[in-house]
This record gives sequence, structure tokens and C-alpha cells, in this order.
Amino acid sequence: MSIFDNCMYFSTNQLARHLNTIADEAFKDTDYTATQGFTMIAIGKLGKHTPSEISEELGMKPSTITRFLDKLVKLGYVERHYLGRNTEVNLTPKGCAEVEVVDANWKEIERIIIETFSEDVAGEATAIINVANLKYKEKNN
Repeated sequence: MSIFDNCMYFSTNQLARHLNTIADEAFKDTDYTATQGFTMIAIGKLGKHTPSEISEELGMKPSTITRFLDKLVKLGYVERHYLGRNTEVNLTPKGCAEVEVVDANWKEIERIIIETFSEDVAGEATAIINVANLKYKEKNN
């Protein structure tokens, strides 16, 4: 037992490091990170086309999304369109094809998580984390 077992900050960060290891392994054969892959899903499958929509969907700062988009544009997966003061992004044909790879890697992450933690524990933990995130957003927005 660790002295930090009752610390939400420590426990969630420790879990996040474990999950990042799983995601890094699943995405090791790509030229982008798991979160950049999920950014492509937000654009392609969810129809989020502005950086602010993507930022909100992924719960990340707009500046972080801008960096992800810069990388995905450079790799040829995403293209930007400037509409006056607004920016819209879309997947390129290469990006549309790559979303299938992201889906497969996402399924691999889920498979490893269930194999590691069990389906019940993974589901319960995800539900609790989602409630905690919602409570944080309600309190801080």
C-alpha cells in the first residue's frame, strides 16, 4: 500500500501513465500519437470541423489542438480552410483512409484494457472518471 493511495491526483496520473503505455504500443506503427488519431476521428466521424469544436470534443485546450492539427496537416491527413476569421479543417483522402487504422488501434487499446483490468473494472472506472470530469466542468465553466 502506498501513502498516495487516497490521493486522486496521484492515482489518476499513475493510471494515465499505464494507459499511455498501452496507447503508445497500439499506435507504434503510425506517424502520429493516439490523441492525434482521435483528433482525426473527431474530424471525420463526428463532423467536428473547427478547432474549437475539436477542442471541446476532446476536452483539450485549443492551443494543443492547433499543435495536433499542425502535425496532421504536415503529414497530409488534414487540410485547413480559412473562412474569413474562422478556420475549418477536414480530412484529406489520405486522412479518411487512415481513420480505419485509428479505429483498429482504438479497438486494440480497448482489447488490452479489458484483458488487463477486466471489462467490469474498465467500465466502472470509465463511468466514475466521466462523472468526475463532468463535475469538474460544471464547477469550472
